[in-house]
Amino acid sequence: MAKLEIQDIEQEIRAAYFLTRDGNCGEALNKLRNILATLEAADIRSGYILWLAAISADGMGLFSEAAELINRACERDPACPQFLNSQRIIYGRLEAAAECPVPAGRSCN
Repeated sequence: MAKLEIQDIEQEIRAAYFLTRDGNCGEALNKLRNILATLEAADIRSGYILWLAAISADGMGLFSEAAELINRACERDPACPQFLNSQRIIYGRLEAAAECPVPAGRSCN
């Protein structure tokens, strides 16, 4: 594996943040999945990246993936108010989606 260049990763993180903020959650989530894989291969664990990926997944309606990601973020930092607030929001959406009676192949949105 090539040497991990934190500055390059930082640029990718910033790009993913702005993509998420601007509603381009699919592109952001793809970037964040790659960032997570790169960091984890270097034995670096980032609650922030997990949190941002959870927000992106939530923005795409991938509530189960969002819940898994936010749980991992909260494991890294169980007292982070942003993580805990996002966890409440994501779980609320996950519960609402589970209660939404829709035909197969359709969404609640």
